[in-house]
Amino acid sequence: MRVRNFITEEVAKLSYATANAKETNNRVLTGVLLDFPRQLAVATDQKVMAMAHLRLPSDYALLESVIVSTEFLEAAYSLGSACDIEITPTKSYIYAAGKKTEYANVQGTYPDYGKVLPERRQEVKLTINLSLVSTLLKALGLGKKDGVTLCFDPTNPTHPARIAKGDKTLGLVMPMRY
Repeated sequence: MRVRNFITEEVAKLSYATANAKETNNRVLTGVLLDFPRQLAVATDQKVMAMAHLRLPSDYALLESVIVSTEFLEAAYSLGSACDIEITPTKSYIYAAGKKTEYANVQGTYPDYGKVLPERRQEVKLTINLSLVSTLLKALGLGKKDGVTLCFDPTNPTHPARIAKGDKTLGLVMPMRY
C-alpha cells in the first residue's frame, strides 16, 4: 500500500551502522529490518546492533517484518516528504516527481535480535557527552580498533564515569544526567 514517506533520519542512519563495519572487514548486511509489529528498525553486523523506532501508518503495523535495502532507506530519506513509499514482502518502491523507482528487498531471515534484548533488567542510565568522550579518546591516541571500558558506580551515578583500558584509568567524564 502506497503511503506518505515515513523513513526518518534515525531510521535512515541505521544503514551507517552496517556501513561502518566495512572498515573492520566484518561481514556487512546490506539491509535493515523493518519490524512492523514491534515498530522498530534494526541493523546489525553481528558485532554492533542499532535500533530506531518507526512511526508507522496504522495499516503498516499489521504487516510482517521486511528487510529493506540500505539504498532504499537512503533514497527515501533524501526525498523526505516529497515522496510516497510502498513496501511489500519482496520489493520497496519510491514514488517521486511522477516516477516510480523499485528496490529489491533483502531475502532471507534476520537474526533474532529479541534474544539479546532482555525484556526486564536492572540498569542505571547514565548520559554522557559523546563529543567530549571522543575528544578525550583522540587525545589519548587511541585508534579505531582500540577497545575501552566505561566504568561507573551504579549506586551513585552522579560520580564521574571512568574510561579504562584493562585496569588502567585513561580518563574521567562527568555524567550529563542520570
